[in-house]
Amino acid sequence: MKTISFRLTDKQAHYLELIAEENMRTVEHLIWQCLPWGIISLAHEEISINVEKLPQDWTDEDRKALQEVDHYSENFAPSFTYQSKDDYVDCGFNILADLKNTLEAKDKECDVTAELKLLKEAKAAYKKAHRAKQEAKRQAELDASARRIAEMKAAEKKEAAAK
Repeated sequence: MKTISFRLTDKQAHYLELIAEENMRTVEHLIWQCLPWGIISLAHEEISINVEKLPQDWTDEDRKALQEVDHYSENFAPSFTYQSKDDYVDCGFNILADLKNTLEAKDKECDVTAELKLLKEAKAAYKKAHRAKQEAKRQAELDASARRIAEMKAAEKKEAAAK
């Protein structure tokens, strides 16, 4: 679990504390509650929220796409990003987990370091498979072209022999 700190003026902190108190929340609870809404609101105008899924969040469809290697790019297909902020910005649920003293256990459900390692390995494997598929396709096109040329030369020889 990580702790993130940020600076506020004394006046800003004071008002944030008052808002939290007014709503019977701690400042941390208030921020957890505001984060999802703030991120989605900003995403409509100011910031990008197109982030890659962690492997534990991949669907069966994502895994199938990895095996088929049918995307036009050697990079992951767009489906390998979260489509909704609800998929990854669930900070509001931290309030209940904190009140139930289950936040630490919730944090341990995802080993982010291990997930990022798996993601890196999957991307490398996908890229390698994609390049191999592209090379096979290129080789098949070269072979087909060589056959057409050989057929044309054979037809020319046959025509020349017939004259």
